[in-house]
Amino acid sequence: MLVCGASFAGLAVAAELAGAGASVLVVDRYEIGERQTSACGIPTQWLRAMDLGTSERQRFDELVVHTPWRTARWPLPWSFSTFDYRELCALLWSRAGEAEFETATVTGRRGDTVITDRGELTAPLIVDALGWRRVLSNAPPIQPPNASASTSWSFTRPGGPPAGPCPGRSRPSTTASSAPCCGNAPARPSSRPPP
Repeated sequence: MLVCGASFAGLAVAAELAGAGASVLVVDRYEIGERQTSACGIPTQWLRAMDLGTSERQRFDELVVHTPWRTARWPLPWSFSTFDYRELCALLWSRAGEAEFETATVTGRRGDTVITDRGELTAPLIVDALGWRRVLSNAPPIQPPNASASTSWSFTRPGGPPAGPCPGRSRPSTTASSAPCCGNAPARPSSRPPP
């Protein structure tokens, strides 16, 4: 199995595949954990569910907005945590067992062959965990801000501000959906470009 991308999604998939006995090769343009690829924030309960709590650095139970005139505080319906990117990647990779890793920049795909700067790779299963750039897609590449639905969920409560990711979901998703969040609001694509 070939996993393209060695950030959170790619490392989690590699660990699952390797744990099921598959032979797995992970490729990324950087060493594992070398370059932070996100803002490194996640609902705290997701860190706990994945047993990644040791990478947690700060927990936020409220939203705090400072202005020159006042500070406003709003309680959050669940806590949100920041984490150490390098440590979280190392924890995920440690679960990948016999999986192998190679640095290579993925530049495209032709059928079941992935094209990299170090040659071509073929596998019966190819996982695209390269993020919003859609390198392995047959569609034209899409860049922010036109890729607003490609990286995150945004939930809007009727009559209220965006509520953020849904804590009731067992795992984050990378596409927008009309499914209700926690039974109370439809999901809509975020209008913000990804970080």
